[in-house]
Amino acid sequence: TQACHAHTPQPFNSASPRLIISLGYLLLGVMLIPFSTMTLEENVLIQKISFFTLVIITFEFLWQFSEQGLDNHPLPAFGGSYSHVVGSIIFNYAFACFIPSWVNEKKPDVSINLSVWVSTIASTVGYILIGIMGASAYARAPGNFLSAAANQCSPSITRISAFVFAFGMIGLGIPFNSIVTRYSLQVGKACGPRWAIFWSVAFPWGVSWLFYGDGMLGELVSWTGDLDVGPLNFLLPLLATLTSLGVVGFSINWLRPSVTALRDDSVFSTGEAAPKHHRHLRHSMSIASEADGDDLANERTVVDPLPGGLNGFYRPIATMTVVVLVSLMLLSIASHSRRMLFSMFWKGDVTY
Repeated sequence: TQACHAHTPQPFNSASPRLIISLGYLLLGVMLIPFSTMTLEENVLIQKISFFTLVIITFEFLWQFSEQGLDNHPLPAFGGSYSHVVGSIIFNYAFACFIPSWVNEKKPDVSINLSVWVSTIASTVGYILIGIMGASAYARAPGNFLSAAANQCSPSITRISAFVFAFGMIGLGIPFNSIVTRYSLQVGKACGPRWAIFWSVAFPWGVSWLFYGDGMLGELVSWTGDLDVGPLNFLLPLLATLTSLGVVGFSINWLRPSVTALRDDSVFSTGEAAPKHHRHLRHSMSIASEADGDDLANERTVVDPLPGGLNGFYRPIATMTVVVLVSLMLLSIASHSRRMLFSMFWKGDVTY
């Protein structure tokens, strides 16, 4: 079985470098593009189907891993290359920019904090289990695990699950991303409704087929995670929050109009009645004390970024998070660049 999985065929690889639009790609476009022009409220049923598909198939994959055997490939403590790790992880947690649109559409009795915390923790546990058990079960699984799961060596139920997962989870997630992107373009007044549909629906479908072969999609995901998705979903929200709180070192002028527009005038007052952090900037690593009761960093809001017992440590935690994220992104970019330069110049693809 291991020998069989070791030779999983890879479509659109470097052995066939031609640009190809597959029939499956066209069929997916025909089915999913109409969903992408809906509203989020109209798309709720589709997302519920996608969610239950994810839960059921995740358990099926875990069962298949245990049946395959979890001692086929001892996991090393450290990998040989981390060039794709940080960007891919960041890409998979890139939901911060979707939350405002979701908050506007959710029912009033749905807890934002509970939804975000439970879904994030559950996803993290799922990622860890799938990663560890999958790597232990398959000694030489390809970069796209679904190719190994759909291999003829796998049981029929696993092969069917792989195909259903590709459409029911990954495919049905495309309309949601398109809808939120369209909302953002229109609300941000970047373009009108027609151009918003073009950039959120037509353009991605028109160019993504170019990244079929030779691992180009993996490279795109990694670079996008480091250079685009990471800053937009992780760094900028943290910087905007620290700027709104008047924290030293994070008072970014071009963010001030945005965070000022989001403030509630009944809470963010000026003059002598203003909270202390508006009259005197606080250091980013300072920890709140009992005397800081009027500090907005310690007040409960609609969305609590930390459990109640850690509210007093919001500034140092946020600051350290920014530092760690920036460091990881820079290390990932350096690893990517080093590997690309090595492949270009050392292997002779580009001559001096």
